Amino acid sequence: MAIGFRVQKLNRSQVQCVIPARPHNLNSQGEMEEAVVVSVAIQMAKLIVARWEIPIDWELDHIHFDRLQALQGELQARLEWEDLAREALRAELEKNSAALAECFVHVFDSQEKRVADVHVTLKIRQAQHLGRKESGGVHSK
Repeated sequence: MAIGFRVQKLNRSQVQCVIPARPHNLNSQGEMEEAVVVSVAIQMAKLIVARWEIPIDWELDHIHFDRLQALQGELQARLEWEDLAREALRAELEKNSAALAECFVHVFDSQEKRVADVHVTLKIRQAQHLGRKESGGVHSK
């Protein structure tokens, strides 16, 4: 079954999502499943990295979940990626053709109380294009 999270805000430096308290997202105690929160955090990291103008490939390198409070009701997840951190990552990627993108997702309940943090690290690389002479080196979809 689908989680059904909704993206409320998405730009180069922010992603904000709502995670609904659907029955299949909840555990037997009625709290949000930690795996649901982690899955949404990974998707948010992928969304913000995908906002770059440069083509990249990514893979999950590390994830850390920290529960701060009970995960009750509908939750809101927020990721902010500062311009300085993004530009430092871009410079490292250009220099080494691979880098680690660290994203910190903060999760809040309906009373704006922080209930969890998720640290997602993606290993990113410049996308390898399979340029063919007949296609002019441009990868078509």
